[in-house]
Amino acid sequence: MAMRIQQMNMAVVPLPDAGIFSESLEDDMNRTTKEFSDAVVKFAAIMEDGKVQADEFAEFDKEIMELISSALFWRDRIKYLVKG
Repeated sequence: MAMRIQQMNMAVVPLPDAGIFSESLEDDMNRTTKEFSDAVVKFAAIMEDGKVQADEFAEFDKEIMELISSALFWRDRIKYLVKG
């Protein structure tokens, strides 16, 4: 029986020990990660046929803007912790 290997098309990023995060910063990180995932899923969906329609781009653009907004919010929350 031949073994079939399936490519998963994903990236794995190691996370630092959870002890350095406050719970709300962890929530911000998780929200940003979810928004990134949503954008990647939308990208894969609109690229299935190799053609991008205006309405598909609008949906993708919405996901990207949500990702950027979430990432900037997370960044600002971390920046607030900077001493000095």
